[in-house]
Amino acid sequence: MDTDLLNVLTYNVRTLMQEERLIELEHALKDIKWDVIGLSEVRREGEQTVERIDNVFYHFGTAGGLYGVGFLVHKKWKSNIIEFTGYSERIAVLKFLIDKKHTLTIIQVYAPTSSHSDDEVERFYDLLNKACEENRGTWNIVLGDFNAKVGIRAELDNCDVIGPHGLGIRNERDDIVLFSHTAPHLQQMLQDLSTASLEVGLTMNMAKTKLMTNRGKDTVTVDGQDIQYVDEYIYLGQIASFENRQCKEIDRRIENAWKSFWSMKTLMKGNLPLTLKRKLVDMCILPILTYGAQTWSLTEAQKSRLKICQRAMERSILGVRRTDRVRNTELRSKTGIVDAQYHQPRKASAGGEFVWSCPQPD
Repeated sequence: MDTDLLNVLTYNVRTLMQEERLIELEHALKDIKWDVIGLSEVRREGEQTVERIDNVFYHFGTAGGLYGVGFLVHKKWKSNIIEFTGYSERIAVLKFLIDKKHTLTIIQVYAPTSSHSDDEVERFYDLLNKACEENRGTWNIVLGDFNAKVGIRAELDNCDVIGPHGLGIRNERDDIVLFSHTAPHLQQMLQDLSTASLEVGLTMNMAKTKLMTNRGKDTVTVDGQDIQYVDEYIYLGQIASFENRQCKEIDRRIENAWKSFWSMKTLMKGNLPLTLKRKLVDMCILPILTYGAQTWSLTEAQKSRLKICQRAMERSILGVRRTDRVRNTELRSKTGIVDAQYHQPRKASAGGEFVWSCPQPD
């Protein structure tokens, strides 16, 4: 190798199903230093290795246009590739020669989202463990999209690992919800869970374990600590609450969508082609507004608030003010952005009621 630095990246491309999307990606990479890129959501069916002008492109997928993982390797490292191996539409492996004695194994993953069953998540991690065991090199890297949201840095987080610019609430892949009709029964369930966790070396994080109820707030104690009651809780990306849940959720979605929009201000308000701005909205903003929308039952007023938010963003992209009195139909014809009510969101799990808790192991 002619350098001591190998730039390894990972990127969720959302789709490379069409050839023009791959060309788009290659064009975007011209201003980025990279040597190997692990790709998630390639959405190409089958297994193939393609030598292109500037890179070697490998992909693996079996789900008929869903999921899919792969790699881009810069052409200057073509001779260093030992092999590509696809384990599933969610896991692929690249073996890379560093020198005559040392190898690098890169495992690219695309983990199931929170809407998938526990069994599917367990199968994914079992297969990931198998891929790690079967492909050990001098150095090993596991990277990709684990569908975990880091969120805003917490007080106890390592500042060297998690920066100060996180967005939203951190999600937990190990969240558990417990339901009970009475506080004493719930307390026994929580205590049993804590005891079982300790037996396998886990401890419940009492600071993150919360209670919600539509009855009297009777004291619930686990391992000598009182569990705090809250009026609402973010679970699987949505607010759980007994009062005005949907209105609160709409407020939160609009706020987070605007945060995402302004985090890309230089792109949205700059000279980026409108076609790319449209794709940024589709990939980075509309999913925030519509995640889990299959479970929603909106009033006309709530639908209107989402539309107003989207129209305001379209005006901002086009540099049009409300005082210019440009019709909504004209805005939409120029931007070509999909209406939020027709956007295809990712699935989410439905919530519950009665006394419940969200314990999380450390």
